[in-house]
Amino acid sequence: MADDYWKEPPYVPCHAELFGLAGALIPHSREAQFSLLDIGSGSGAFAAQVAQNFPQAQLTLLEADEKLLRKSLSRIGSDPARTDAVALAWRNEDLPGQHDVASAILSLHELDAEEKRDLYEAAFGVLGRNGLLLLVLRVKAGTPAVDHAYRSAWQQQVLAGGGDAGLVAQHLAELKAENLGTVADELAAVSGAGFVEVNCWYQNLSYALISGVRPI
Repeated sequence: MADDYWKEPPYVPCHAELFGLAGALIPHSREAQFSLLDIGSGSGAFAAQVAQNFPQAQLTLLEADEKLLRKSLSRIGSDPARTDAVALAWRNEDLPGQHDVASAILSLHELDAEEKRDLYEAAFGVLGRNGLLLLVLRVKAGTPAVDHAYRSAWQQQVLAGGGDAGLVAQHLAELKAENLGTVADELAAVSGAGFVEVNCWYQNLSYALISGVRPI
């Protein structure tokens, strides 16, 4: 897909709350120096927010699509002293560097459960002590009927907000139920990778904000 519209309003109806809270969970002061690895950064929807809120943060943007990386750099700025844009097929390659925060923001919905567990373990490996894993995920409900209600409500909200009906149908087709876990599934997977203080901070229909901390 040439763009990551599914990370932007109106296709994320709860975008302001979801992204705002994700940024607020980063445990550093505005002027602190820390390193963020943004996995599947896309066009930089979340990294741009971090860059604005934390002007001393070092950003590593990990994205397989070079077109999206260029869009991200145009959005954030290409200062090599601050931003490292890495074109990498991150699903199949080792994650680079050592970091204080690792984020995956609406970039994992095409991974199955085993692939996500592998990624959580890989993120654990590149985080320092007390490093934060920050996830914004699409999740499924505990029953098919409730899951159908999630998708129907999302579709109605997006279309009411001016979203394109064709893009809505396309994204719904890509959200394969077998690749999505419940919130409980994802909490267990993050804990199983070694993280502590694992918590779901926010859920709105099929959107969930989850974090875990690498222990000392």
